Amino acid sequence: VTGSVPDVRPYVQEAEVFVCPLLSGAGIKNKLLQAWAMGKAVVATTVSVGGLKVLQGRNVIVANAAREMADAVLDLLANPLKRQLLGDEGRQTVAAEYSWAGRAASFEGLLMQAANAGQAGGRLTGKV
Repeated sequence: VTGSVPDVRPYVQEAEVFVCPLLSGAGIKNKLLQAWAMGKAVVATTVSVGGLKVLQGRNVIVANAAREMADAVLDLLANPLKRQLLGDEGRQTVAAEYSWAGRAASFEGLLMQAANAGQAGGRLTGKV
């Protein structure tokens, strides 16, 4: 889909593979998180996955060259099980790392570390 649509979900739902070929940009790409949350296999450039918890070949296929990206998409289209496993792992990544519950658990861990460090006179090393 190019351009503006009121709701991208129906388009993503119909796709077998979500392709995110960004060559420039910054910040977390919400569309990629949406595709993961919908259990879609994702093929993306390094720029597209910047700032995300990427497990190459497990929750995403990172491909930067056009031929590499095309080959990855064709491979996923030909392999439904691989496509399903990649999508399932992406969904699990979103639930664990980017959902409200996942972020709250990270924040809670950071607060516990801060409390323990304060009691022991130590330093805080965690990241939210």
